[in-house]
Amino acid sequence: MTAELTPPSTVFNLVSTIIPVYNRPKFLIESVNSVLAQTHRPIEIIIVDDGSTDETPQIAEQLSIQYPDLIRWRQQTNQGPGPARETGRQLAQGEFIQYLDSDDRLLPNKFVDQIQALQDHPNCGVAYGYTRLIDEQGNVLKAPFKWTGRDLGYLFPGLLVDRWWCTHTPLYRRSVTDTIGPWSNLRWSQDWEYDARIGALQTKLVNCHSYVSEHRNHTTA
Repeated sequence: MTAELTPPSTVFNLVSTIIPVYNRPKFLIESVNSVLAQTHRPIEIIIVDDGSTDETPQIAEQLSIQYPDLIRWRQQTNQGPGPARETGRQLAQGEFIQYLDSDDRLLPNKFVDQIQALQDHPNCGVAYGYTRLIDEQGNVLKAPFKWTGRDLGYLFPGLLVDRWWCTHTPLYRRSVTDTIGPWSNLRWSQDWEYDARIGALQTKLVNCHSYVSEHRNHTTA
């Protein structure tokens, strides 16, 4: 597990997007651009390179130089997506936390719609919306994807059947992520385990009823 860092002060209304990446330079640029295209401000992007062996670190560095006020990046030895996300979480300053895998994309309205839903429902700790499944070229394969088109007030009991949203679908209040604690170092299903801890708290959810993200389906390794 990533060493504990000094928690930063929380910045009101800031959305921190945490992107773990391993050997995906092309898709990383698309993912970052989808965050930069958000109609909400303020935002910050934290890229955590998980020991890439190709040009991904150079791309991440270039992005941080191009957008020095919005993007930070860190490198670490390969530990898996959970510890990479945890490194980003420890660095995040936002009131809201967004996780985004390096091959997926957010839609421009995501933060505006989900923050509004959380403001309208102060008893809810997480907002979600509809997710689309896309192929490697960005063509839509299924919409909505998984159970994101349903109105579900809690992660359980549905989470016992399937992880019914994607890692990028929800937007979390910082208070929720602080309460459930660090990401695990599981190589597989670490996001399901993370969601299970949120569900165990009986955290209330709200659906913003708009398409907010795109999940990429890979036909090649």
